[in-house]
Amino acid sequence: MTPKKIARPIGISTNADMIDGSISRFQEELEAVSASGAEYGEIILHSLDVIVNGTVDPKRLREVKEICARFPLQYTMHLPFVLNILDPIRGDIHYRVFESALEVASELECSLVVYHASHTALDPAHVEKYYQGTFGSEESDLIRQRLLRMDAEKLSLLADRAATLGVAIALENPNGAEAPPSVAYGIDPTGLRNHVTMIGRKNLGITLDVGHLYIQSKILGYDYREAIRILAPLTIHTHVHDNFGKSDRGEPYIQRLPYGLGDLHLPPGTGQVPIDETLEILGQVDYRGIYMLEIEFRFWPYFADHVALFKRRFDGPTS
Repeated sequence: MTPKKIARPIGISTNADMIDGSISRFQEELEAVSASGAEYGEIILHSLDVIVNGTVDPKRLREVKEICARFPLQYTMHLPFVLNILDPIRGDIHYRVFESALEVASELECSLVVYHASHTALDPAHVEKYYQGTFGSEESDLIRQRLLRMDAEKLSLLADRAATLGVAIALENPNGAEAPPSVAYGIDPTGLRNHVTMIGRKNLGITLDVGHLYIQSKILGYDYREAIRILAPLTIHTHVHDNFGKSDRGEPYIQRLPYGLGDLHLPPGTGQVPIDETLEILGQVDYRGIYMLEIEFRFWPYFADHVALFKRRFDGPTS
């Protein structure tokens, strides 16, 4: 069944924790996404057991592909949340997982993969343990610059491979306060823009996560709207969800929701993120990517309502 083409495609992300390797649950979630009126579904790679020890499991991939084909959806893919090619201990296996993920994305006809921007700590103990053998006694700022170049080189190679497969890579601004000094370019709007510019690949851009950006703007004290303006020209994908801009201490969701704490992934318009202003700024740069509603799956009975409400932000109310 051929999905319809629309000017402003809207998607809904699946939920990794609820799927947790269950093929039947994956199918149920795609059913809910399809029934909502969304045109795209975002697959969370690590929920599906398709990659084992850095290698694609072909039988499992065939099963996932067969389920995806049952729905009139197009797809994007979110790479594992903890994937980090700058990990000083497991960077090599993380890189192999990234490479294998590109193969999976191509096989499932995903237009792009989302990657949480790389990070590593640069406190004295961490530097002494992991980086002095490579960089000697250099100052942490010099080590930071070397690591940024190393990350850019790796992402350049991955983007080149992705290009041969017809897949784009979109670096997401993650949620999480920086503990200086560190390499965490993703939480700094200017740093993320500069990093993507340095890599300079046509098929590598930014996933603008508006919920993460709003929380970080409160924690780190920068202007949210200006941050959108910085990131918008390089944005090729969005994650749209809402929150109240409050930090949390890692409490379970059910304990945070009553108090509006943390990265709640609420439906757009139910928190304090300035969604309409965000869309206006994106419109000024002629953003034509997917608006992926990354909503907690506990709200799935209301997905159709929220997709319709979000579409009205572009189309106006229907009579």
